Amino acid sequence: MILEKKAQLIKLYTVYGKLLTKKQKLYFKYYIEDDYSFDEISKILSVSKSAAHDQLRKIRDKLFMFENKLNILSKNDIRKKILKNYKKTKDERILEDLIENDFN
Repeated sequence: MILEKKAQLIKLYTVYGKLLTKKQKLYFKYYIEDDYSFDEISKILSVSKSAAHDQLRKIRDKLFMFENKLNILSKNDIRKKILKNYKKTKDERILEDLIENDFN
């Protein structure tokens, strides 16, 4: 797995992981945290290799769906940029951007 995609999935999981089932969390742990292959996961969980692959695709899709609907991660990134800009300038008008970001 490409490192950027893995980092993105870890960020998404950090925010939305509690919304996954225990089974989905286990698959995620084996694949992302433990770096197991689909073959290794399939043997551990007594499922086919394609079933392991399918589960992980569904988990990835679900994490991205949560972000697309809730935008917690993207809003947090925007919030960090706004606050960084405010710290540099101390321009209180920038705080209006922060409020607008939080309520949109």
